[in-house]
Amino acid sequence: MFFTGGDGTGWWSTQVPELSELVAELRSLGFTVAQARWVSNWLESSPGNDAGQAHLACRPATLIKYLHDNYYLPMGITNHMPGMAGFCISGNSGGSSQVGYALSHYGLDDILDVVIPTGGARLIPRWPNPA
Repeated sequence: MFFTGGDGTGWWSTQVPELSELVAELRSLGFTVAQARWVSNWLESSPGNDAGQAHLACRPATLIKYLHDNYYLPMGITNHMPGMAGFCISGNSGGSSQVGYALSHYGLDDILDVVIPTGGARLIPRWPNPA
């Protein structure tokens, strides 16, 4: 599962062209890929409510838990051997805040196998080709 930077209103795979290729490659390798995109800025709270990022991260935390319970668990993946990914999340820039706060404040460490927060204005993956 991928979270995009900034206000979170864009798709992770559209940050740079190479990311679209990475998502396609992950799918071709048998991974199920989900991307979070918010209708409005995930950091905005209701008027007069100074909630802060940690409280507002209940939004991505809720989405992560929902996808885990309703999509990942029904797949029945139980064998987590070295080199196997399991349930993974990643976020770039502001997306790493969504990932980090969801992990640190909402007890999701028990359901996550891999967490990859990244940063930088231009994320260009260097994905090893398994072929």
